[in-house]
Amino acid sequence: MKCFYDHSQDAVGTCKSCGRGLSSEYLTDMGKGLACKNRCEDDVRSVITLIDRNVSTSAATSQILKRASLTGYGSAVFLTLMGVIFTLTGLGEPHIAFILYLGIGFLAYGGWTFVRAYRYAAIVAKLPAARGNNE
Repeated sequence: MKCFYDHSQDAVGTCKSCGRGLSSEYLTDMGKGLACKNRCEDDVRSVITLIDRNVSTSAATSQILKRASLTGYGSAVFLTLMGVIFTLTGLGEPHIAFILYLGIGFLAYGGWTFVRAYRYAAIVAKLPAARGNNE
């Protein structure tokens, strides 16, 4: 590959921001990536900072996703329990059909929430393990 700025020179790397091939004369080494000299340094610095931040927070993100999965199961249990209570109350009080319908609605929503939480947990389990995760 030839240098984008001087086609007579071979490129020794590519800019982390724009992807252009660069010869040693037209590049700035930013430590974790190369940048077009006097053109892309700020963008490459931002990209490097973003990558570093994502790597450092990946363990916390994994924990948050797992807790969200547990919250889904907790919600499903609560909704189902409320459905059972309202349904049994509605069956005991046949003249108040609203309570029975409310119980059936809670049961249906609790079941749907459980299925959704189960699917979410399966997706979270397939995610790659985060670096720095101490589990």
